[in-house]
Amino acid sequence: MKLAIVGDCHCIDPEGPEPEKAQDRHHFRDTQIYQRQLHALIRSESPDLLISTGDMVDWCSPANIAYAHHLFSSMGVPWLMTPGNHDFSGTDHQPRDDAPDLWQAHGVELHNRVITADGLRLVLIDSHDSGVPAGTGAWLDSLSDTSEPMVSVTHVPWYTPALRYFFFFLVENRDLLMYIQS
Repeated sequence: MKLAIVGDCHCIDPEGPEPEKAQDRHHFRDTQIYQRQLHALIRSESPDLLISTGDMVDWCSPANIAYAHHLFSSMGVPWLMTPGNHDFSGTDHQPRDDAPDLWQAHGVELHNRVITADGLRLVLIDSHDSGVPAGTGAWLDSLSDTSEPMVSVTHVPWYTPALRYFFFFLVENRDLLMYIQS
């Protein structure tokens, strides 16, 4: 199985109804050239599956979700996502209660789930709020009783010695709780 994994695209609809916010976030708004390059690369590489590891949009809005959904759906391959914090928060960076419904209106699932393909289990974990939904630990434990290979995909990285070293090596005294989950 050939996978393509991308993260933090922070899509902003260039024609969206929130031009002031888009201007404030122009460093993401002006990335359409890179999105076109990603689009061309995915189409030329033809992976079996494309996975977004979250922050598909810069802020959760109907326009941005429609824009990101169109971008990913036009790449010619099936795709899935795990949600990031931006996929659930509005222009004020506060969570939107209607975010799951806005994504679901486009057929996008955001919950914890397992996808099995070609003998590989892809474990997609919702970590959009730097934690995981209640019961995730027990759910993960229930998945460990197999010899099938598994790949865990999540927006917020797991707390491991290698990641701890990486984060501390770059910036001393960095607050790891901001970046990882245990």
